[in-house]
Amino acid sequence: MEDYVTAVQPAGMESAFELIKHIEQIRNDITFAHSEGKINKVINLKELQEKWEFFLDKTSQNISFYNELNNKSPEVINDFVENGRKEFSNEHIFSEVISKNLFYHTLINVYKNNDANEYSFIQQSQLFPNIMLNVNVIKSIVTEDENSTTYRLVGVLDRSKLDEVEIKNLYEQMYQPIIKFSFTEFDYIYRITYQIENSTGQLIKSSASIKEFVKNNYDVITKFELRRVEL
Repeated sequence: MEDYVTAVQPAGMESAFELIKHIEQIRNDITFAHSEGKINKVINLKELQEKWEFFLDKTSQNISFYNELNNKSPEVINDFVENGRKEFSNEHIFSEVISKNLFYHTLINVYKNNDANEYSFIQQSQLFPNIMLNVNVIKSIVTEDENSTTYRLVGVLDRSKLDEVEIKNLYEQMYQPIIKFSFTEFDYIYRITYQIENSTGQLIKSSASIKEFVKNNYDVITKFELRRVEL
């Protein structure tokens, strides 16, 4: 079960998030097999590729942000389209992308890094195409009893590997014409809490939150609650 809540500030940037939302909806139709915390087979990749092409041919034409960006900065849209076509036509690339999706990242993260208190992962930016975010994670135990253990993951952006010049350039092309405010500082906040059943190692519930933002200008907040349903 997935409960997705998103908030975008300022409200005038909701049209930009429409573009992100449509791509996430295509990705979330995935059927896959995994082992040891890694997606090893995308069963319906052909179907997802067809939905991506339909989005480009039809749906994108009704998204104002897509059309405005195509008129003002066509090179950004060209990169977006090219990267999307690579993603939805290549099982390995798509698996890497979907593994970093917040929902699937949490779902399969339970089955890896079980013994690691610190580790890193790379996350695709939700705001800027072609920008990868290196995140350093600290894992700690919140509570523990004979039946279950609750863990907390706290992620911090590794700025030493961040292309801040390119982020600023993309912000000025994509968002500044709409927001009107100059670039300030980019940041990223990552928090996940999840509970594991000790006897089976299965996920009982999880709460996750990611905030990606340009300070005082533009926020994208993604949250969800994941709970096991008893049949």
